[in-house]
Amino acid sequence: MRAGFADQVLKTLPFLRNKLTGHGQGADIVEVPAVYGELALQLAATLHNFLISKHLERNPLPPPKPADNSMSYLDDDIPF
Repeated sequence: MRAGFADQVLKTLPFLRNKLTGHGQGADIVEVPAVYGELALQLAATLHNFLISKHLERNPLPPPKPADNSMSYLDDDIPF
């Protein structure tokens, strides 16, 4: 599944770039509809979210350490 995922999913953004504007424009500037830019942004965000989630799944964050200071953000007292 890993090889198919890399070929079919992770290469979607390079595919869009190469087919729409990345190569062979020549003297004429190709007008790309804004919807393809929005698609590229959403795909990039989705891929980043997936990669970060997988990283955190494999390397969970350590639990936060309790604060040593006596001041708490829940205190109603003015600190000065």
